[in-house]
Amino acid sequence: MAQGQIWQFFDYFARKIKRETHVGYLCRVTALYGSTCSVQPIDLDNGSKRSLLIDVWIPKHCRDDVKVGASVAVSFFDRDVSDAGVGATHDIENGSDRLHSVNDAYITGVF
Repeated sequence: MAQGQIWQFFDYFARKIKRETHVGYLCRVTALYGSTCSVQPIDLDNGSKRSLLIDVWIPKHCRDDVKVGASVAVSFFDRDVSDAGVGATHDIENGSDRLHSVNDAYITGVF
């Protein structure tokens, strides 16, 4: 493999990892379900809407401000937190080995 091809491979590999590591989205709330909600990411992905995020956790400090149509910042837990419940005070077992998944989303703030 030529030196240029090696750099091209690692550049592609790094971009692929970055695309698949979810950190945060700017979203709009579409539905409320008590302590969770559904949100639609506002930014476009290649000109089309991103998938709806369902069962996004709403922390207590945001619950009064989260309403349908509100713009919110959404982040993702590093590990699987599907076994955690609202108000849980016990240690949480990792349900799987997934990392930075859109399935582990929570609201960090309301705009």
